[in-house]
Amino acid sequence: MKNVAAYVIVTVVAVLCSGCAGLRGTWKLAQIVPADAAGEYQMARVTFNPDGTFTAEVHDGETTRAISGTFEFDRENEKLTFATDDGKPRTYRAQMCQTCDGLLIVWNDGPQKRWEAKMMRR
Repeated sequence: MKNVAAYVIVTVVAVLCSGCAGLRGTWKLAQIVPADAAGEYQMARVTFNPDGTFTAEVHDGETTRAISGTFEFDRENEKLTFATDDGKPRTYRAQMCQTCDGLLIVWNDGPQKRWEAKMMRR
């Protein structure tokens, strides 16, 4: 019975975090286009942990603050969702470079791409 319970737990974690494995590690904002869209995506650095949690350094004008919470990355549907303690999930579109595994491109969720942030693995 213990083996069945352990299998169920491992399976649930694997399903919930499918797509998360490729994001593991720390990513740093390299560029945002257009430059005046910097207020749209404020994460200067983000660390994705294997357990589905994240920590980030957010630049809000002249202020830098730390945030944390959970994330989900749906690689197939190109969705990256952050949930923080403020209770407001933030969903973005996102793609990882399939060949280099060192480039993450994030952009606004919506029918038209208004901005694009390029993040590099550190």
